Amino acid sequence: MSFKRTLLFLLLYAMGYAAYMYMRDAAPDSPRVRDGVAMDTLVSIQIYSVKYNIRPDEILDGAFSLISDLENELSVHNPNSAVSRVNELAGIEPLAVSRDLFELLGTAAKMAELTGGAFTPAIGALTSLWREAGDNLPSGAEIARARSLSDWRDVVLISPDKVFLRRRGAALDLGGIAKGYASGKVRDYLESREVTSAIIDMG
Repeated sequence: MSFKRTLLFLLLYAMGYAAYMYMRDAAPDSPRVRDGVAMDTLVSIQIYSVKYNIRPDEILDGAFSLISDLENELSVHNPNSAVSRVNELAGIEPLAVSRDLFELLGTAAKMAELTGGAFTPAIGALTSLWREAGDNLPSGAEIARARSLSDWRDVVLISPDKVFLRRRGAALDLGGIAKGYASGKVRDYLESREVTSAIIDMG
């Protein structure tokens, strides 16, 4: 074998090996899976392939960090979340919130209007009543009062970023829409990291 042929062979071998390493890292044979608990449910994300040479585990770290940030912003169970602060100021004054929360409440208002109020982001008075009741059913009067505080039209969005609940005692609870919103945000994140195939399961 001549020197030129040997050099060409080594060059092609090196290129083939580099391509193999690239494809091995970019598209693992089996999915990388991460499970966890967030937003009061089991969360599972499976990454099947990515476009470029990016480590899937790093992407999964970022996805779960994003979910944690959204949970801290949207959860009614976190007393320090933006939703909880809006509820505390119900009937008192508006609160400036993040773009995520303002956007989500805008979507929730559209859904409430489309369903004639069957879906309402202001259902917090009712869900709180049921949580606090425990094994004892709330009275009819308590339910009626909570329902009267659950009108989605009492959620006022003041552009560009303020939220106000008109009535004292009214409360946001986004459990009926937050997980879907978070799933969409995770999808956008995975696409931005060149993930080409994945499954997002948020309960």
